[in-house]
Amino acid sequence: KETLPELAIQSVFILPENFIFLEEWIVYHMELGFTQFYLYDNYGSVSRGKGRTGNNESTLNKTRAGIEFLKLFNFDIYRELEHLKKKYPGIHYIKWQPKDDEGNITYFPGKAIAHYRDNYAENSDWTAFIDPDEFIVLKDTNQNNLKEFIKDKENSEITKLHMKQKKMQDRFCSIDKCIFDINDT
Repeated sequence: KETLPELAIQSVFILPENFIFLEEWIVYHMELGFTQFYLYDNYGSVSRGKGRTGNNESTLNKTRAGIEFLKLFNFDIYRELEHLKKKYPGIHYIKWQPKDDEGNITYFPGKAIAHYRDNYAENSDWTAFIDPDEFIVLKDTNQNNLKEFIKDKENSEITKLHMKQKKMQDRFCSIDKCIFDINDT
């Protein structure tokens, strides 16, 4: 019998902004067959690369909303992350705070991918580079096993897959709903 590929996810994100949704996202992708999650926490960043800013009002509001939500419960986000790591052993937390020439913590997703490649890529056969507000969905409902889908591509000598995405309404606009109940695009 053919061995199915090992699947990982690498994500650069801001932990306080995403923590309240993180377990749901991990469990969903575990159901698809992902076993390793490399979470690069970019908390404190002030920029998101040329022309994009992580300190714009929208991003700041989401981060503030996440932090304020956690404060309601007297919530230590890093202690809770440790609980998640024990519950789901495939979670790997990386504090990702590279600095620019002025000493500002920056986003640098390309550098995060290079860091992942150099330090962790050998632990899996395939890696998805997605954010915690992105969910992988197979378009063909007859093909419901992601690992088998990828193995079929490997057998056809395909080594890279590109995915289309549909931008859904922001989770913070529908905080009372499960992510799968948000259908506004």
